[in-house]
Amino acid sequence: MSQEGRNHTRRGLLGLLGASATAGCLRLTEDTTTSQESPTSTETERTETTGTSDSASSGPVGATVQIEPDDELGFEPSEVALEPGEAVRWTWNGDAGHNLHVTSQPSDADWSGVEELQESGHEYVHTFDVYGTYEYECQPHARTGAVGTVVVTDNPDGVGEQYATETSVEGVADAWPQFAFDAANSASSSTTGPETLLPAWRHQLSGEQATGREPARGASYPPVVADGRLVSTTESQLLALDAATGGIDWVTGYDGGDAFGGLAVSDDTVYVPRASGLSAHRLSSGTRRWQATFENAVLSGPAVTADALVVATNDGDSQTGTVRCLDPSSGDQRWTYEFESVVFWPLAVDEDAVYAAVQVFGDRDRTSTVAALDVASGDALWTFDAEDAPISPTVVDDAVVVLDQSGTAYALSRSTGQVQWTYDAGDQGVGSVGVADGTVVGYARSGDAPVMWAVEAVSGSEQWRTELDETAAIAPAIADGRIYTTAGTTVLAHRLDSGERVAERRVTAPGSFTGPVVADGAVFVGGTEIHALAADD
Repeated sequence: MSQEGRNHTRRGLLGLLGASATAGCLRLTEDTTTSQESPTSTETERTETTGTSDSASSGPVGATVQIEPDDELGFEPSEVALEPGEAVRWTWNGDAGHNLHVTSQPSDADWSGVEELQESGHEYVHTFDVYGTYEYECQPHARTGAVGTVVVTDNPDGVGEQYATETSVEGVADAWPQFAFDAANSASSSTTGPETLLPAWRHQLSGEQATGREPARGASYPPVVADGRLVSTTESQLLALDAATGGIDWVTGYDGGDAFGGLAVSDDTVYVPRASGLSAHRLSSGTRRWQATFENAVLSGPAVTADALVVATNDGDSQTGTVRCLDPSSGDQRWTYEFESVVFWPLAVDEDAVYAAVQVFGDRDRTSTVAALDVASGDALWTFDAEDAPISPTVVDDAVVVLDQSGTAYALSRSTGQVQWTYDAGDQGVGSVGVADGTVVGYARSGDAPVMWAVEAVSGSEQWRTELDETAAIAPAIADGRIYTTAGTTVLAHRLDSGERVAERRVTAPGSFTGPVVADGAVFVGGTEIHALAADD
């Protein structure tokens, strides 16, 4: 597949999910705050970019940046840190024209910068309300070092420092071994979960895990936990941390393109999907067992059982997808099944079948479907024509539950694909669902508000519905009667039986967190940094 086609495929996925490539996690669309303590408005321009700044219409100025100071082409200072609601004032100097071109920012932010070149004497002020890291440059002079960074944080004086932990994680024996916990995508574990959410440890991706002067780009999918280790990826490396302390166990590189989808662990093997295929590494050391190369990119995590390893690849040029079944021990391909549309979301697997959500982009004369393939042969068992793009399926007893992007959740018979029930979740469905104790939980948007909903798994009847104060990540984790999720860099816990919020904790970190995973009383989240939260010692 051409690089242009691969980039087109990734852009299609991120656009479909309402995700930002710089956000560090897959998220709902719409700008909202990240916690009850966060500012109540999103990024807004406080001044016009002509003339001097209007201090009356901006927040307090937390930093002043000189452009071309002392006839040097650059910014001084090049890096500033602010609290939310503070502003930066840029002042133009020298003889050259300069602009402020925004190269990356948090997914909830909308800073437009100053695109037109301005001359000496010009001033511009912008107030930053959304937590995270903003990067910008002067386009004509970026190669000479005219690049800058703004970090919005609760603790601007301590940016880059380790924060004080408030608790600790004891031994971690339980596992969260793949996306949504298991091959059925249940997103539910019988492990214990914390009643409160206190920072236990933090791992900043840096040093040999980074490329260039900036921290390494973390994974978009949640990490996995197995055998006392937390495993995650950067754009070029696979790393394992001690799940109790956050210390590095091992780090290894891998060939064949970026890791994009989620990881999966079975026995002593970590399966890593990448732009060029799939590799298998020893969990105990990171050394490679085998590598399979495909002609198309793997854009979602694999699902693995004791007998089968299944993954979807997608051709960005033709916008078609292929489900592949491999031998977990060798990587040898057993069968493939080609669809006329794409398969971006992780697959679900039971003892009989592989279930795929097949999506259509654009105005192509194709149909979005949910399909069941025989796990042994790859033959199609049934297909269901979906009215809108379906999201990752979840096996629930005798049904496969799917939420589509129109906001409809439906249960299909595992044996026939016939509809058993439907539920109107909202105007827009978001993410895969989770299931525990006979309850199906999911996210949606209703009007301008994000909501979390729960229905009875057998009948689809509504059990509860609650409006959220913030945009939530799309991958919930259910454990110990609680639903854990993330919103920006806030970790949240709600009661499974009522939807009542019982705990939340915002953490100072760049970017946004991935969805959470839970094991032995701790919640783990990934992104540009990896964090563990737990209850009191």
